[in-house]
Amino acid sequence: MSDTLDLLWATGKKPGGRTKPRLSVERIVSAAVELADADGLGAVSMARVASRLGAATMALYRHTRNKDELVALMLEAAVGLPPTDGAAEGWRAGLERWAHGLLDVVHRHRWALDLPLAQMPLGPRRAAWLDRGLAALADTALLEPEKAMVVLLVNDYVFSHARMDAPFADAPATDAAPFLPSDVDASRYPALHRALGAGVFGKLARDRDADFTFGLARILDGLDRLIAQRRTARVTRD
Repeated sequence: MSDTLDLLWATGKKPGGRTKPRLSVERIVSAAVELADADGLGAVSMARVASRLGAATMALYRHTRNKDELVALMLEAAVGLPPTDGAAEGWRAGLERWAHGLLDVVHRHRWALDLPLAQMPLGPRRAAWLDRGLAALADTALLEPEKAMVVLLVNDYVFSHARMDAPFADAPATDAAPFLPSDVDASRYPALHRALGAGVFGKLARDRDADFTFGLARILDGLDRLIAQRRTARVTRD
């Protein structure tokens, strides 16, 4: 992993050897991201990337050591930089902007959902996302471990929503629940029957952005209460 970290942070030398000018880490990674965006992560192989670039497969290994390293570089390229803070933006608006920005990244690169992110090396762009999330909470009364747990909680919510959202991406607009029969027994499942009658699940499938915003707001409502408690306790203690 140390070699991959060197390449991500550009602190070490790239794999050596003479290469053709038309090949570079940036071009290789860009081609791999395009393949993954179009056909999923399973479509990415050193051979397919090389073919896309009109190069020999072995030529790629002069720039990136293996597919695992390539995937780490792909993720780093795909996430880009986090959204910047607005003027006089409070912690809540900052986390909202952060969460929506991260969801947009995952929507554009759904293959990221298939990656074991916790086990992957952290490059400067992913580090910038983490830093921005923590910075949003900098002026709150939360302890540093709590700030980290909050950022991870919001991150997990974003990815959980994106995974749930994936089956609906290309589904036709309808008020029917795509995963339940329309004639659920009212005597056996009364609450579910009422929800189906109101078209609840179809509406959620159709308007996933509203669903995401609602869930995020509830998380931040709870956090708002915790921050207020911490602030009150600090004032009382002082």
